[in-house]
Amino acid sequence: MKAFPKTSDYSRAIFIGITLLILSQVTWWTFVFLKNVDEKANLELRHLEFKYGEASSVEKRVEADQIHQAASRSHFMFLSESVFFALLTCVGLYVLFSMYRRDQRIRRQQRQFIEMVSHESKTPLTALKLRLESIAETYEDRDGLKGQISLAVTEIRRLSGVLQKVLDWDRMERHELIFEPIVLREAIDRIMHRLGPLLEQRQVVVEINVSSGLLVQADEMTLSSSLQSVIENAVLYPAEVLKWIRVDADLDSRGRVRLLIEDNGEGISQADRSRIFDRFYRGRSISAISGTGLGLYLAKLFISAHRGSIQVVDGKGKGACFEIILPCAPEGL
Repeated sequence: MKAFPKTSDYSRAIFIGITLLILSQVTWWTFVFLKNVDEKANLELRHLEFKYGEASSVEKRVEADQIHQAASRSHFMFLSESVFFALLTCVGLYVLFSMYRRDQRIRRQQRQFIEMVSHESKTPLTALKLRLESIAETYEDRDGLKGQISLAVTEIRRLSGVLQKVLDWDRMERHELIFEPIVLREAIDRIMHRLGPLLEQRQVVVEINVSSGLLVQADEMTLSSSLQSVIENAVLYPAEVLKWIRVDADLDSRGRVRLLIEDNGEGISQADRSRIFDRFYRGRSISAISGTGLGLYLAKLFISAHRGSIQVVDGKGKGACFEIILPCAPEGL
């Protein structure tokens, strides 16, 4: 099990390292300048010995005193400037670090607020969805009531998905992803179970060709959120005939897990492929389908955090095909 270190630990270490580096550089250059001043003064004094000889004279003493005074002034100037620069640097770094900590504290409060709202909203939304589904199953359809309830359940499911993405995004920003070996087939089965009502409503046939022994090194929550976003997109794309989704997985030549999610929908145009993972971007062909434009953006963000990759590739048919590369768990197959 592996978790990211906290950002505050990195930032504190970086500020301390920069401070020590600057202070050491100031100390070193101060030592070099003072040494040069002393060497210059010694050379000038030796020049006086050649000029006046060993005999003592008033001129010799006066010039020697001037050399010592000039050296003392240079010593005082370099030392005072070095101390002032070191103090100014320390104060400036302290102010920057304080501002950074305050900004981090404000962002942490914002994240806590978002997390609280998301968590507190998911429970009543789940309860409301279950009640509506129960009503739809129990009572007879009157004046299209079941159709309206079905639309309401779909919107609740979509809102719950958005809240879950916000929570996952917040976790990743806080570097709280926990990587551990995960059975990929079980993770996909859980996603399909959650999407069961939607798959049944859309009459989607799902084919899963994933070995039960295939393990990936991943954070289960963000990985499931990423795969679910891709699969939900495949469900929402209309098809001319019976809708189907195929999920295949195997190992590539580098020993990584290669996951393909393909459907028989309208596909993704070449113009949209380059921007399909941009934040808030929605393809031209799905403008009539409701969405936020965040699903695939977050999916790419999460999978990149796994040191993996996701891209649109050419499939066997004309539908969309997503290729996802994930690191294989150390335990392997």
